[in-house]
Amino acid sequence: MIHDNDFLPWKELSCQNMVKEVSAQTDFIPTAHVPLSNVSSVPQRTSLINKVRESKKFFPGVLFYPRDIPTSLTALEHARCLNALKLYQSGVPLNTLNKAQQEDVEIYKTLQSKIQEEHAKFLDYVRKDWQNSEWRLEDIKIVFYNYAHSLWKLKLRKALTYSRFYKLHKDVRLVQDDADHLITKVVIEKNVLSFGAPTTFACPTLVSKCVLKITHLPTFEAKYTYNSKLPVSQDANVIGILKTHDVDVVISMSGIKRLMDDSDHNKVWSIPFVVKETNNGRTSKNVVYIDKPLPLQCPTKPDFVEQCHKRLLRTNFCVETAEVVNNLEEKIPNFYHSNMSPSDTKNVYGPCACNYSIWNIHRNSEGNVLLKTRTEEKNIKFLLRQKIDTYEHLPDGNKRPIILTPKLEYQIEHGASICTKHELVRQWADLFFRPFSQLYRVRIKADNSEVVHIEGVPMQKINMEAMQHYQYKPHERLGALFTIFSQLTTLEQGNYVLRHSGRTGAFGEILKETSELDGNVKLDLHKEYSAGNCSVKTARNRPWCPIDVNYVLHVHSVSKRMPGMFKYFQGRVTNLKKNKKQKKKEWKNRKQSPT
Repeated sequence: MIHDNDFLPWKELSCQNMVKEVSAQTDFIPTAHVPLSNVSSVPQRTSLINKVRESKKFFPGVLFYPRDIPTSLTALEHARCLNALKLYQSGVPLNTLNKAQQEDVEIYKTLQSKIQEEHAKFLDYVRKDWQNSEWRLEDIKIVFYNYAHSLWKLKLRKALTYSRFYKLHKDVRLVQDDADHLITKVVIEKNVLSFGAPTTFACPTLVSKCVLKITHLPTFEAKYTYNSKLPVSQDANVIGILKTHDVDVVISMSGIKRLMDDSDHNKVWSIPFVVKETNNGRTSKNVVYIDKPLPLQCPTKPDFVEQCHKRLLRTNFCVETAEVVNNLEEKIPNFYHSNMSPSDTKNVYGPCACNYSIWNIHRNSEGNVLLKTRTEEKNIKFLLRQKIDTYEHLPDGNKRPIILTPKLEYQIEHGASICTKHELVRQWADLFFRPFSQLYRVRIKADNSEVVHIEGVPMQKINMEAMQHYQYKPHERLGALFTIFSQLTTLEQGNYVLRHSGRTGAFGEILKETSELDGNVKLDLHKEYSAGNCSVKTARNRPWCPIDVNYVLHVHSVSKRMPGMFKYFQGRVTNLKKNKKQKKKEWKNRKQSPT
């Protein structure tokens, strides 16, 4: 694997680095790069190498600095503090630093008060700039809007296949019973089934401009589909698994992330689920099938942009392998198929990699809790269905699952933004429920789909970001997951909807299917998801996402500037405001003065 640090934009290419670059070009197929190995003639190859050499001057992302606000640090202090910040973020032990590095750290510590003061001033400036440019959230390419809008309409039609009328059955807690005295353990028992042809992650080096090709958006409507793309209550693969395995709950990864996401208590969401009797060959029991969450009734344009870029990452950076795969999933007719021309099927999703695994979620009281308050220990087994974006080859010959998640940047000219609480809890769930996986956070300019930065994010970093920005512990939501499962497994057979709104707060409503003649109808699902009640809403009231003042982009390293700070100007700032007449007068005086 060739890392970006091996090819810094300001670094001259040596012969050894050029060899690495050529080999790197053959290892991945980014959209904006030409593989050098495909060129056989020497003149063409030399020409391409020269272009690669020139491209080293490129670095993704351009910073904007106001010319009327100077930094409180000198240019040298910026460079020394940036070196110290990189040392801290790299995790290098301080006792192993050389003399120059130790001096950088001391300078950084000495200037901490100035740095923090300027960070606050810089964030205030960026926030005011955001208030004057909220129109960026409404700026969307017509291709993205048409694609995501059609996909949303298709999901609305699928929502209408569920039962129409529901009555209130009971309330359900969406938080853990007692977070202080209860321990929740979630462990994987085994993988029971895997399908699909795995792809390989082709990570770009970003030595030249890399823009995602919007023409690679996959077609979402085809004549055939796969069981793994259906709701779990209709998945034939699940039925086959439950014939030989004993579980209490069946759920998909999208359902897990929706139940764990408590970032917005005013969010309105609905999850249909079914409780039905299942025979595992030995006994019969009621099993809860939790389907995918229903689509948003009023999505925003940023929601559409994020959906499109999630799909573009898979189609641009996932390369099919030449491996022979025997365990491919069989196609089934698509109920939502509409007549398409042959040209519409060229980007249809193939059989993506899908995995079915059984997990145990167990909760018991701590030992120091009084016996009279100890709750009964309980274990719940659930079958989890999840898709794998792609795989990455490791040096030891093994492969690990890769999760690609887009991070859209709307103010990249000021730096990288922090992740929202919504994004962090979902990224944490992605990593936790996919053991031995790696998550890549791809920062993308929202206006032109340019890839600015790619970073591997371990679970420890997500935990640190959640505590630093929100004083939040994502793992505590596992207790809430157990609480929800415990309440759903006590229900009798039937069709249900788990619904949450701003009115219910930390609770949700369990609605059970009923007839139209029932006078206690609480929800008309078909009316709720009719065209008259669903529309795209504005995103101008979306909260501002602050800039991460400690996130170092490539452009910061090139310009040797500390992130989250203003630019250093030579001379006094007042000199920058001199008008043309004053400068012209000074020039005449210098010309007339005797030499």
